Amino acid sequence: MDSKSKHKLIKDFLKKSKKTSCNLLVSTVATTSILGAMSVSGNTLTNAGLQTVQASTENAKDGKNAKLTKKSYIYNNRGKRTSKKALKKSKSVKVYGTKVIKGKIYYNLGHECYVLAKDVKIAKTVKVTKNAYVYNSQGKRISKKALKKGQNLEVYGTKTIKGKKYYALGNGGYVPVNNVKVPKATETPSPTVGDNSNGTTPNKPDNSGST
Repeated sequence: MDSKSKHKLIKDFLKKSKKTSCNLLVSTVATTSILGAMSVSGNTLTNAGLQTVQASTENAKDGKNAKLTKKSYIYNNRGKRTSKKALKKSKSVKVYGTKVIKGKIYYNLGHECYVLAKDVKIAKTVKVTKNAYVYNSQGKRISKKALKKGQNLEVYGTKTIKGKKYYALGNGGYVPVNNVKVPKATETPSPTVGDNSNGTTPNKPDNSGST
């Protein structure tokens, strides 16, 4: 399918949809594998799944890449589920800060759509400090070429495989922790119930004036 056909298909899909933005965000996941990466009217679609439905007040540069660690539903700003359909585990999303709704922490996906923070793993950047191979979940090498020293990678948490610790690359691959370094500037704190930010970095609870 050429670029012009993709553009028309996406444009028609968005035009005909009568659903809310949040429901559209869920529905689009099923279409992205055939549409490929393309940006139309502020809605970014990717081969890996819906990365973001960008609200006019949110800049794509301000978002953080993330992956779902489990099947997850999308909620509105009142904490109500917007669809019976769920985003599948390992889908890529982009998040824009946190919001506390009825005591639960959510990540903002844009357009007042939210996903539970506990279902999301935020990407962080690491730098390869010495050439490293990529392994699968059984600890078997799956890459013939090594990742080169100085290369930056996005990782999504750690996993211990046969007694060795690895960083998850998000595509089913793992790289040994000993071969990479996490710059302090990229460390992302886990959100707490006191968070209620609209930016990319969760805020700490404000205890000023409290007794």
